Amino acid sequence: YFGSYDSYFYCLKGNGKLKWKFKGKSNFNANPVIDSNGVVYTGDGSGTIYALSSIGELLWKYKTEDFVRSGFSIFSPGKVLLVGGIDGMIYAFKIDGEISETAMWPKVLGNLRNSGSRY
Repeated sequence: YFGSYDSYFYCLKGNGKLKWKFKGKSNFNANPVIDSNGVVYTGDGSGTIYALSSIGELLWKYKTEDFVRSGFSIFSPGKVLLVGGIDGMIYAFKIDGEISETAMWPKVLGNLRNSGSRY
């Protein structure tokens, strides 16, 4: 999963071939996060936060005051998506899933426990 300056957010298969892509309103440069239901959360330069299904369909979106470029995080005990905006706000959304145990890519504080360690 990754965003690009071409205003698309991409999902690749294990073999590197395109699985799906989603057209946003602007460039994507925020680190996405995925929940245990396969929902991907990301944001773009227009200030829009997106929830995308595991097949790349838009589930919902939310417009902030300024562009979104911070890492997304899921607070699992409360099933809350946290997003820091460049506008100085922290946005919190109640979601259905917890952080995915299988989607282990680098995130801001390194691991699922946000301990600052990579392990």
